[in-house]
Amino acid sequence: MTSPQLTPACKPLPPQRWRCLPTDEFWTFAFLTPISVIFWGGAAVFITWLHSFGWVWWQNALAFLAFWGVWGGFVERWSRKHLARRRPSQRALSDDAPAGRLTPALSPPERALVPSQEPPRKLQIVATAEFLDYAF
Repeated sequence: MTSPQLTPACKPLPPQRWRCLPTDEFWTFAFLTPISVIFWGGAAVFITWLHSFGWVWWQNALAFLAFWGVWGGFVERWSRKHLARRRPSQRALSDDAPAGRLTPALSPPERALVPSQEPPRKLQIVATAEFLDYAF
């Protein structure tokens, strides 16, 4: 008897346009993760540099829109590649996974998932790797 495979709970994110433009669906999730720190760190440096030109407010706004399109797209591209490399392989999700750990693969009733013997973790300030894998 084979166990049914789990299906993803949500649909995958759409691909980037022209492989470098940011997508709203990705940044909806990414603004709640440490990925946004990378974006806003670069934005702080860019805005500081931008004010040295002494442009009018609308020129600064247009420059920031161009910055959002380029820098946001590259941060999204790099983080998607990083998250894809971190995704667990199918072998790790199979029934051959080490006992005592919760696995997302369904198992027979005799090997039902039981809580691990590890003490519960305290609440984290930033998103954990498990949350990032779930979100993306």
